[in-house]
Amino acid sequence: MNAPRLHYAVGLTNCAAHHVDVTLRIDDAEGDLELWLPAWTPGSYMIREFARHLRAPRATAADGSALVVERVDKATLAVRGARGAVSIRYRIYANEVSVRTTWVDAERALLNGASTFLIPRGREHEPIGVSIDAPSTWRVFTALERHEDGAWIAADHERLVDSPIACGPWQERAFDVAGVRHAFAFCGVGDWEPARVESATVAIVAEHARLFGSLPYSRYAFLAFTTADGKGGLEHRDSCVLLHPRLQFREPSGWHDFVSLIAHEHFHAWNVKTARPRELAAADLSREAYTRSLWIAEGVTSYYDELVPLRAGVVERAAYLERLADAITRHRETPGRAHETLEDASLLAWVRLYRPDEDTPNSAISYYAKGALVALLLDLAIRTASGDRASLDHAMAAFVRKFPFDSAGYAGSEFERICSETAGQDLRAFFDHAVRSTAELEFEQPLARFGLSLRAKPKDKPNARDVLGARVRRVDRRAVVDGVEPGSPAELGGLSARDELVALDGIRVDADALATRLRHAATGSTVTFTVFRDDVLIERSVVLSRAPATSVVLTETSDVDDATRARREAWLRGR
Repeated sequence: MNAPRLHYAVGLTNCAAHHVDVTLRIDDAEGDLELWLPAWTPGSYMIREFARHLRAPRATAADGSALVVERVDKATLAVRGARGAVSIRYRIYANEVSVRTTWVDAERALLNGASTFLIPRGREHEPIGVSIDAPSTWRVFTALERHEDGAWIAADHERLVDSPIACGPWQERAFDVAGVRHAFAFCGVGDWEPARVESATVAIVAEHARLFGSLPYSRYAFLAFTTADGKGGLEHRDSCVLLHPRLQFREPSGWHDFVSLIAHEHFHAWNVKTARPRELAAADLSREAYTRSLWIAEGVTSYYDELVPLRAGVVERAAYLERLADAITRHRETPGRAHETLEDASLLAWVRLYRPDEDTPNSAISYYAKGALVALLLDLAIRTASGDRASLDHAMAAFVRKFPFDSAGYAGSEFERICSETAGQDLRAFFDHAVRSTAELEFEQPLARFGLSLRAKPKDKPNARDVLGARVRRVDRRAVVDGVEPGSPAELGGLSARDELVALDGIRVDADALATRLRHAATGSTVTFTVFRDDVLIERSVVLSRAPATSVVLTETSDVDDATRARREAWLRGR
């Protein structure tokens, strides 16, 4: 393979200042150039305006003479009079640690293609080379192929954007699953145990391979960073980036979060990176790509990110059922479920999910959270309609076969059609109810058929939201109202978002004491809050009129017949 005519040289020599220096060499310019930087990155549906971090662009001809560089708009540069070999140099300021941005510090770096690489307009489909100048103690990990000259090669701009490059003092575990090589790279201090992570990852990948029948890539890289408290993941076609708090690998809930994150991002290799919504398959990264199918892409994946670790033997059944019960409880405590459908939540992700405010829980839902619960009910519905001969597993495998990566992508109606065909029954009424309406989801009866009992119990330790209807966050021990639910005691009593609650019935209160004090107040009693609002001290009286808070408990029913026990095991074990 000849060297690409577009080549990026990335300099990581001023890491403490969070600078990424990039030189784009174009070997065969033929006139004025336009170069653009995306506004968002696939998998994270918000306009992030990456160009705001672009600094000091300049261009030179082969003889070293300067070329004119002009700003065309917020994300586009023009280079005038370019002929032959041209170099464009610029700097990216990179100090936002997340899975969807470019960032660098003295210890490590992550280069996301959308936020790093200016691309000449009209040349997005050409091969691209990338070389990295990093500290000598660092290693580079990426899913890109290595060229014989040492550079990494992307087939085109889409592939470059979809192949993050991680740099740092990595620890690596390599292993094969279904004959395919996988690498798990760790960067950052923390209490993780690489052998335990490898064992869990092997089991999860093998479970996915069993579910879908094969692996959709020739190799795969997990790129994992530890952080102080941030967490998250982002999927790519044959890699993913993971962030997890450095001291939450051995603590049971933190470990469960991490293996679910591994399962979530890896499941996306099929659901999003293979079968993808039609609107995302043809997405323009300079503007929003609206789709009503994110609940399929993310909600279905969120269902499996809990179920697959259970089936793989990585988490215990009791822990799975507890988290499922917690998810149902949180859904029923979200007022927005009565105001936004799953399809609308998908469509409005660009301005809602990633940009929440104090009213968001009152008016919106998460297509991740509700989508996962709808996927649960869909799985049980397919199993029931088919007489337990088929499941959502079968529908997902058929779905991925129908819409491979090089297809034009799917419409939401096509996913629904495949689910109906798998069930052997028209499921349109199910989707109209669960996806296109705000009607309540009903869990008790579907779960009962699989030998699970769902019941409500009083909460042992109600919090401020349970008693007041006010979400309260801790700010340096202070109790600050983060939002107020419609019709709640807090709203009726005049409390508002951003109020700082400083005293209850004349005695100072902080974030730690607030919930305890409220739990001891009688239902129907009136309490007086002393509040700082915009630095002005005021008082508000609140009648604690809410019924006692309850949560959902999900347990296996012991006295079930053999058929019920068999269908429960088939679902939870995936066999």
